[in-house]
Amino acid sequence: MQRLRVLFVIGSLGFLLLGLAACAQVSGEETKRQLATASELAQNVGQLQQLLQETRGELSALEQRVAETEKQVSGFTAAGALALDRTADIPDPPSGKVALRISFQYQPQPLPGNGLRAYEPTPGVNSLWAMESLPAGQPLPVGKPLPDSTLFLEPGESRLVTLAYQNPTAEDIGFLVLPHQEWPGALARYVWPTCLCMSFVYQAPANGAWYRVIRLTVSPDIPPGSKVDALWTVLTDPSVFPAVPEATVSKATPTPAAEATDLVALGKALAARQGCLVCHSVDGSPRVGPTWKGLFGKEETLTDGSTVKVDEAYLRESIVDPDAKVVKGFPAGVMPQDFGQKLSDEEIQALIEYIKTLR
Repeated sequence: MQRLRVLFVIGSLGFLLLGLAACAQVSGEETKRQLATASELAQNVGQLQQLLQETRGELSALEQRVAETEKQVSGFTAAGALALDRTADIPDPPSGKVALRISFQYQPQPLPGNGLRAYEPTPGVNSLWAMESLPAGQPLPVGKPLPDSTLFLEPGESRLVTLAYQNPTAEDIGFLVLPHQEWPGALARYVWPTCLCMSFVYQAPANGAWYRVIRLTVSPDIPPGSKVDALWTVLTDPSVFPAVPEATVSKATPTPAAEATDLVALGKALAARQGCLVCHSVDGSPRVGPTWKGLFGKEETLTDGSTVKVDEAYLRESIVDPDAKVVKGFPAGVMPQDFGQKLSDEEIQALIEYIKTLR
């Protein structure tokens, strides 16, 4: 019995030793796994530290680029700011009004001298589309220059403006004006210029000048307080001009005066200064209105199908009441309606005498 107990104890000790050995083996394997995991983690930490160092380098380079960009932005000139917003330097309009600026950009180079300038019209030259090329020594018929080339208009208001160029060189200068563009574009539909951008090459004689009267109108619906820049592009290199005629204006037009005795010369001057030659050619070329060449004595067909002979009575009526008898193929409502009030009887007769000479 005692022997059995001893054997039992010895067996139990054996099993215990086997269990301890198994536990030790398991613990060793777990330790190995933990060591392997720790080694892998250390390797990952090393990679992360390297990536962090690279990221810090990239971040430093990015911060440097940001600083350089901020320096460039802070160094913008006023001209650069205006390129982003053309209205930035337009004066604020008075309460209830709109500020409309007249601007020009020249391609490929500016006009010599001061370029095109905007003026108030004079009482003697204040008809829409009045235009002349003036020889050296003849003064420009313009009023005061517009401050900042800017008009302050009430919604729905129209204003006449004289645009002029003084040629300081000893050579004739021609230029072509392209259609205007308004900024901001959202307000373009509220601005109605009438107009400079005709298909003509305008001429300023050597040491002479050129001018044209236009009209600027803003819609009744334009928001008060708006600021608009009306920009015309002026081509100054004759080699890039499209095939368009020169504007028919006299380069040696005499100044209209009450004491003028030569009615034909007076009529020629009035035709230029009242803007007649913008719509009526003197060489037979087509324009907005009938040509004056060969007009006197001609029989014209009217829009209602009737005919009329062009005599002095017809010409006088057409000057003072232009829509009374409209020639077929031409629009009504284009010619100004106030020549009967603006022109004296002598001036009307002078225009007629001038037209009679254009055979």
